[in-house]
Amino acid sequence: MQRRNVFDVISEPIHILTDAAHIVSHSTWQNIANNLLLCLGDEETAIWEQASNLLPLIDPSFVLPALVRLVCSSDEKIQPAAAEAFVRVLKHHNQKPEVAFRLLDSLSNLSQGLADAETGAHTAEGSKLDCDRVLRLILEWFKTVQDWNILIGPLIDNMLAEPSNATIVWLLSHINAQLAEAADVVLHRVLLLMKGQKDMIDEAFFS
Repeated sequence: MQRRNVFDVISEPIHILTDAAHIVSHSTWQNIANNLLLCLGDEETAIWEQASNLLPLIDPSFVLPALVRLVCSSDEKIQPAAAEAFVRVLKHHNQKPEVAFRLLDSLSNLSQGLADAETGAHTAEGSKLDCDRVLRLILEWFKTVQDWNILIGPLIDNMLAEPSNATIVWLLSHINAQLAEAADVVLHRVLLLMKGQKDMIDEAFFS
């Protein structure tokens, strides 16, 4: 009970700080995020649930990479809490393309770690099953996105910039219906890329 009371006391400043996020240093936010992430492993359900509620209030760049690792952790004690927090963070920021990019970076880093492990470069923190667990949670998040037009354009740009990125290809393959509805957005992005490439070729030719 005492630990829960302490958590209640520190949760209030977090709500206040989010209203003044621009004047709080990155190191302070990272420290707050790290402490909340530690609470996800608490034995008291009330504490890790409260941490899950507070994590979405923090800039995803401070929490998403760690949450991906925790979801993939072999520690079954922390997996449910981490998964809950992971989905809540994504749902809270489901109209922000930069959050999708941060998620893609985290997944790409995880996939690269697994690929390195398979070639004997180092020991991976997770396994193929771990990757699947994260991907299933992303599919759950997809159901909550209200306006795909905000996300599709930047995601298409990302794919065109990194066509060999298996993670972005996987993600786009699961939003076929949304891509079809936003066909004009997709076509516009492709045409912009083609125009940019043509301009580069023309510039090189006449230089």
